[in-house]
Amino acid sequence: MIIKTKYIIFHETISLETVYNESAYEMTKVRQGEQIFLVRKTVSQVIDDSLNYYFSNRPGAVNGAKSVVGPKYHIPIVLNAEMILILVPFGGPTKKETIWIVNNHIREHCKLTAKETCISTSYGYKILIPLSVAQVEDRMGIAARVHLRAITTRSRQMNFLFDPNCDIIETTETEMKIYRLEDSVKKD
Repeated sequence: MIIKTKYIIFHETISLETVYNESAYEMTKVRQGEQIFLVRKTVSQVIDDSLNYYFSNRPGAVNGAKSVVGPKYHIPIVLNAEMILILVPFGGPTKKETIWIVNNHIREHCKLTAKETCISTSYGYKILIPLSVAQVEDRMGIAARVHLRAITTRSRQMNFLFDPNCDIIETTETEMKIYRLEDSVKKD
């Protein structure tokens, strides 16, 4: 199997999970498109490197998600909302057993046992998750809500229109403010 030293999550990334080599060295198993390979970094390091690449960081991504869903565990991480790169954590009994799947690649899921679900993804992968169907659906719903908030927040940009002979107009998606030049210019 191919072993890489660096990796940035992008639109063809399907999932990340922790694996150990024969020397008990922790690495990340990546499913990307039709390839599966290892990265000589932990899952957390790969996520942090990717967040930095997309001009973000883990505290910002976590706090942003918590502002939508409250103080939950296993919250999704938005890497890039426009590219629909939302990492959904499907946790096992320990943090190391968490499998991160990019929400956009989840195609369907089905119950295997009361506490085990199979998630089918793009490129035909079937990933076994040690969670019930209800827990999987809850995580997917949370990811969808976080994604929606990230998209709508990003679209609320302010624009300032300026003409030296007129007023300054500030516009957002929902309102318009007009600043009169004579209010801001001191008179002699």
